[in-house]
Amino acid sequence: MLFSENLGISQGMPDDPRKTRERIETLLRKALTLTQKLPQPESVQEAAAPYDPASSHYRVARYPYSRFYALYDGDELLAVTVYKKGAEAVRDRLQAQEARIAQLTQALHGQGEVSPATTGAVARLEKERGTGKARQR
Repeated sequence: MLFSENLGISQGMPDDPRKTRERIETLLRKALTLTQKLPQPESVQEAAAPYDPASSHYRVARYPYSRFYALYDGDELLAVTVYKKGAEAVRDRLQAQEARIAQLTQALHGQGEVSPATTGAVARLEKERGTGKARQR
């Protein structure tokens, strides 16, 4: 019969706390060197802006008569989540999207040019042809 003692396999952790500590420290050092060797991302995604209750129209509150959390836009219910962190994550994503839309809109208005998508088809064609004259029959 084969027993684990005959194979040199010990059951559980060694009884000596110093050896246990040394082994844990060695494993942690190895893990640290491995994580430092991982490739670093070239760009870091910006974190969502911290929640400011004064400037936000979103609010997270307990969903009535349950253990769930609700996300409201004013008085309108947007989402119901099991965890408060989930509702806060949805709120942060919505706020980040609103900030991005505002930034893009501001950049568009700052250019002073009218986007081709907002002008009519006739105006775009006249601009491409370089003529604003009426059609000759």
